[in-house]
Amino acid sequence: MEAWIATDAKDSARKINRTTSDRIDAAIADMEDEDSLEDAVGRLFDEGTLANRADEVAVSRMATVVGFATLVAGQQVAVEREVRVVKTWNASSSNPRSSHAQMDGETVGIDELFSNGMNAPGDPAGGADEVAGCMCGLTITVE
Repeated sequence: MEAWIATDAKDSARKINRTTSDRIDAAIADMEDEDSLEDAVGRLFDEGTLANRADEVAVSRMATVVGFATLVAGQQVAVEREVRVVKTWNASSSNPRSSHAQMDGETVGIDELFSNGMNAPGDPAGGADEVAGCMCGLTITVE
């Protein structure tokens, strides 16, 4: 599990930095003649564009790590007890994205993918559109 977390953290950092760099590049490209570089980039922070990402990134990272840990625990129970284990997607946010709200309560086998192609909330396979700001949870049930 430690190896997965380390690899995932590096991948996530690379994606976060790439997005930040892209936003800074766009701000520079959109500079007006009277703007200084400091003003153009500073507006990203004044508008909260970059500063607000910290909360979103923290929630996303938490969902990824908790989802993975829950998934691994369920897989271990299935193997050790030789029982069928299922996982259920829980859209726990008061305002989930529509794709996650539609999946609320969806149940699949522990080693199966949910209908969105993800193993668990926060699964990087979903890409930024499915992972960023996700607050969903995962319930494991032994049948």
